[in-house]
Amino acid sequence: MNPAFENKLRGTFCQFIDGNQLRFLEIYACNYDLDKIERLRQMGNLEDSVIYSYLKQLKTEIPAGTRYLFKLITYYGLPEKKELWDFNESITEYKEFSFTSFNDLLFFARENWGIMEVDFSPKNETCIPL
Repeated sequence: MNPAFENKLRGTFCQFIDGNQLRFLEIYACNYDLDKIERLRQMGNLEDSVIYSYLKQLKTEIPAGTRYLFKLITYYGLPEKKELWDFNESITEYKEFSFTSFNDLLFFARENWGIMEVDFSPKNETCIPL
């Protein structure tokens, strides 16, 4: 497990019934390193980097001392699709949210869907094809 999650999770995937559809949540973390970000900027590669996908979605300033950025991805998918390609093609209402704190991400998940850290599990315990 990524040390960014402070050993609070069994996994970083969650699925639950939302209305009459199956909603999925996925959590990701990325090291926040100002020196690496500046090198990417100087090389003209920042906008093509993984960290940029986190940075462009942030709604707040990044506090001093931040070591990781977090991303929550949510979407609806069809659990009967057993092949990854077919499952990915079934995805609707895909959204990403970025956070500067793991606790802020968990608060957002709890406020929006009633999901808590105990609800996250390894990917192989969901309907997402491996």
